This record gives sequence, C-alpha cells and structure tokens, in this order.
Amino acid sequence: MKKVFKTIVYFFSILAFGAVFTNANNFSVDFSLFVDDIVLVANSNKKISFIKFLSDFNKTKDNKCFISYSKSFVELSPICFLDYNTFKVDVNKSLDYLLEWLNWFSQYYGEHLDHFVYKPADVLYSLSDIDRYRQYKSTMHEKIVVTYMENKWQTIRIDKESFAKLLFDRFSFYVVPTYLGNRWNCSITNYRLAISKLDWMELKAWEELNLNSLISYDPCACKWTLWNNYMFFWWSCGASTQLFRLSLIMPNLDVIERYPHSKWRAYYYWDKIMWDDAAMFENSMKFIVKNNFSSSIYFRVYEQWDWSYLVWVLPYKENNYSEINKSSKGLSASVFKKNYDSFGNLLEVYEFNSRYSSNYPGRS
Repeated sequence: MKKVFKTIVYFFSILAFGAVFTNANNFSVDFSLFVDDIVLVANSNKKISFIKFLSDFNKTKDNKCFISYSKSFVELSPICFLDYNTFKVDVNKSLDYLLEWLNWFSQYYGEHLDHFVYKPADVLYSLSDIDRYRQYKSTMHEKIVVTYMENKWQTIRIDKESFAKLLFDRFSFYVVPTYLGNRWNCSITNYRLAISKLDWMELKAWEELNLNSLISYDPCACKWTLWNNYMFFWWSCGASTQLFRLSLIMPNLDVIERYPHSKWRAYYYWDKIMWDDAAMFENSMKFIVKNNFSSSIYFRVYEQWDWSYLVWVLPYKENNYSEINKSSKGLSASVFKKNYDSFGNLLEVYEFNSRYSSNYPGRS
C-alpha cells in the first residue's frame, strides 16, 4: 500500500514539475531556450519521480531522430539530443553547413614541417549555448528535459551556425590546403578539373580509389603532346599530391600505388625537396588509395581566396591518429607515416621513398 501511495505522490510531483519547462506550450523551441530548461532542471530543488521518468523514457526509446533543413535554421526532434546513436544526420547536407565555417579548423596538413602529429582537426569556436549544453549533455537533467519535450511532440529549432558546431563534435576532419597563386592558367584549369572529381565523392569502406581513372583523358584538360603521342596533363599532379598528403594524415587510408617526381626535383618545392608528392602520368604512373576505415569517407573541395582545401570527413570521432616525419639526404628523400591508437601505442609504420636524378627545380 505504501508503494502505491509513493508512486501516486511521484506521479503528481512530476506533473507539478512541468512548470519548470518554460516553453512547454510551444511547438517549436529555440535551442537557447532548450538549454535554459536543462539549466533550470539542474538547478531546481524539486524532486523528479524516477519511476515516472523511466515510464516516459521508455515511450521514446523507439522514436526516430527527425531533422529538417532550411536556409536559415535546422529543426530537430528532441530525441536527436538524447542518444548519440539516434542522431543520424544526412552527412552530405551536414557538410554543406560545416564548410561555411572552414575558419574554425585549427589544424591542417603541415606542408612546411619536417615532423608533425595530425589528429582529427580540432576546431576553434565559442558559443555560450553550445558550451552550456555540453555541460549537461548526457546527464539526467538533459534526459528529463528531452523526454518531456519528446512526449509533448515539441521540436528544437537551432540556427545554422550552432548546428554546425554540434556537428563538429560528431565528425572527424582531415584538411589539406593547396596554394593556387602564381600558377599558369592551364595549370589551374587542370588542377580544378582533377580535384573537382573528388568533390561530393563518397569512398565506401574497404573500397579502392584510382585517381587516374577519374582524370585521365579528360577532353576538357589542357594537354601537351610528348614523345610517342603521350598526352601530358599539366598540374593534374597537384591533385594527386594533395590526395597523397591526405593519405598520410588519415590512419586507415592506405596507399596501394604511388610514384614520386623522381626524374627531377618537383616543381612544387623549387629549391627544397619536400618528398610528399605523388606524380601522375595517364596510366603509367598511378595513384591508388584504399579506405580501410569501417565507414565511408566523404569528400569536399572548398576554395577560399588563393587556396584550395581538400576536406575528408569521417561521420564519427576517430581516436587513432598519424605522425609524419620527413627526411632527406642529397637527392634522396623519405617520408614516414606512423599510426597510433588513442593511448599512444604504435600500430603501423609506412615508408615512402624518392630518389631524384636532378636538381632542376622545374617550373609551374
């Protein structure tokens, strides 16, 4: 009898506590107000019926995360914030939001560094609502508010910038920039033509990508006829080099076949061999990579001023990371890629060697 009476008391206490939710009568609630409700619950001295909460929570366990995109904001069902596994976003649509904030990235491929460690790029931003939400994320306070809103069929409206910042916490980013200034018009044409073949591409788990098969013999490319009617596509190698550098910083992206510019010192580097290049020549010099991640990799190409950014995204947080070391002696050069797990344990070591036959710096 006491248990029944206690349950009834708990039931009425949770009803009374509904007054804490300041937006309970609104169908769509701004994200900032949603966070306010979580803070109110966290700071309240009122007691919540755990039995009633579990009952309401069980009603939502089969609910699907609903996301609606618009030009100015994104609308989500509360359940999206409750369980990481239910927050299933359209990666392609989400990336469109993220690339607007490319300046948030704090780490890129270290082109001019002989040694560096690359972890999935951290981001630089500050937003009080996001910070406040993180403080209570996955706590009982958040679950209570989300469950209440979900059962009231409310939705959460979040602006594009705030939504992008939430996504940054869910994805892993690998970014390699390439400088496009001081290049011949034909070089820029061929580079953009080659790199555009990667834009919007999805490389699925365990699949290989042969870059030559994408860009060779393209009728739109600028060409020079060399010996035996070989056609040379000037500066398509800029795209293959950028792709090779991405393979160095992604721990489970393996290089199947790669060739350096070994006939002369590559024109990318002028008076210094940087040895992290990849040559392409129709199908006689191939560049092939394989996705050994357990999920797809999503590609984006983004240009800003005189820079072109190749961005690869994993739709989860990758804990393994890569360390890159470069060394050279005379005309010989090597680059080492070391893969580590999240505890700093060495997993694999890869070595890529180049032997150049001339000091000729070339031209771009």
